[in-house]
Amino acid sequence: MDNKIKIGIPRGLYYYKYNILWKEFFKELGCDIIVSPETNFEILDMYVAGGGNIIDTARCYGEDVTHPNRPESEMCIGHWLQSTGMRDKIILITKGGNPEYENGEHVRNRVTADDIEADITKSLEALKTDYIDIYFFHKDDPTIDPGVLIEILNKYVKSGMVKHIGASNWTAERIKEANKYAKNHGLAKFEFSEIAFSLKDRVTKGWGEKELIHEMNLEDYKYYSESGIPVIGFGAQAYGFFYGDSVPTDSSEKNKEIFNRLKNICNVKHINAHQALFGFYFGCDLKSIPLISARNVSRLKEVIDNCNTILDKQDIEYLLKERFH
Repeated sequence: MDNKIKIGIPRGLYYYKYNILWKEFFKELGCDIIVSPETNFEILDMYVAGGGNIIDTARCYGEDVTHPNRPESEMCIGHWLQSTGMRDKIILITKGGNPEYENGEHVRNRVTADDIEADITKSLEALKTDYIDIYFFHKDDPTIDPGVLIEILNKYVKSGMVKHIGASNWTAERIKEANKYAKNHGLAKFEFSEIAFSLKDRVTKGWGEKELIHEMNLEDYKYYSESGIPVIGFGAQAYGFFYGDSVPTDSSEKNKEIFNRLKNICNVKHINAHQALFGFYFGCDLKSIPLISARNVSRLKEVIDNCNTILDKQDIEYLLKERFH
C-alpha cells in the first residue's frame, strides 16, 4: 500500500514559476507531487469563443516580488495574442503608474513622464504589440495637476502607441478637471473610468491604502450617468459574497440588507445570483462593463452561461437605494 502524501502545487500562486524548487523540496520529504496544469490559454480561448473581446490587465498584475520586471499577466496575454493571431480581434486594456512599494510599504507614487514611459515601453514588449487600445493611469496622485497627467498620456496618443486613455481609481471630480483641461487644449480626454463598482459596500476593505483605491459613491454614479463615460467596474463579483445561500455572519448591516435584497430578486424572478449581478450592471443607468475574473474554465463557463439577464429599473433602484444610502 502506497502511504506517500500527495502534495498539490497550484500554478496560480505567485511562486508558480519556481514550482521546480517546491517539487524538489517536497520530493525530499518523500511526497508525491501534483502540479496543476497550465490553463491560461484555455481560459482565453473559451472567453473569445463565448463572445468576449475585451482583455484587461496591468503592468503590475502577476508581478512576483522577487522579479518586479516580470509581470506574468501581460506576458501570458502577449504570448496568447502572438500564438493565436487574435490581436486585431481584441480590445486590449492595460494600466501603468502603479505606486512603488518596498517590503509592502508605499515608497512613492509613479505617475511622472519617466514612470509612464518606462511602463508603456515594457507593456508593449510584454504584450507583443505595437499599440494599446485603452491605456489607464492605474492610480492617481492628487498632488499633481490633472492637466499635467493629461499631457503625459497625450504624447502616446499622438504617436499612435495608445488609441484611447482612461483613469483608474480616480474620483469623478478629478476626471472632470482633467477632461476640462483636455477640451480647452485640444487634447485627448479620459474616455473611460475603471474603479471599484460593486453592490457590496466597501468591497476593497483590507486592500491597504484607502486613498489610492477609489470605490464608487453616489456622486460618482450621478456623474457617470449624466456624462456617459463608460465605467469598467472591478469587484463586480464581490469576490463571491453573493453566491452563498446565506449572508456571511461578519458582514455589516448594510451588506446584509443588500445581500437579502439581491436574494429577494432572485427568488421572485427565478434567477441565480450570477444572473442578478450581471442584470444589475447591464441594466443600470451607467455604461457599465463589469470586470469578471475566472480561475479556471469551469468558472468561466459558469459566467458565460449566466450573463444574459437585464434587471428592470425598479429592481435596480431597490438595490441602489440600500447601496448608496
